[in-house]
Amino acid sequence: MMSAPRFTERLQNQTVREGQPVHFTTEAIGVPVPMIGWQKDGRMLPASGDDRYRIETDGARSSLHIPAAGPDDNAWFQCTAASVAGTAVNRARLVVHGISS
Repeated sequence: MMSAPRFTERLQNQTVREGQPVHFTTEAIGVPVPMIGWQKDGRMLPASGDDRYRIETDGARSSLHIPAAGPDDNAWFQCTAASVAGTAVNRARLVVHGISS
């Protein structure tokens, strides 16, 4: 029996200072186990991450890590869980304050 993906908790908006690390972690449930993907302002992030973002996924639990947030990280981050049974979306806003002199 199939069930559409759904997230167990909502991502929380975060406000940090420039240079601070950021972690978004979420988990989806559903049958079959959904595939997980991350987006920044509607643009897909590589599943393996890149030099700015590290993505770790274990089954339907996934984390997005930003080692040092910068001004260009002021954005909406979205996690999508998808399977043949449906799609679910979980998103949060990241606000990065610059370092004042």
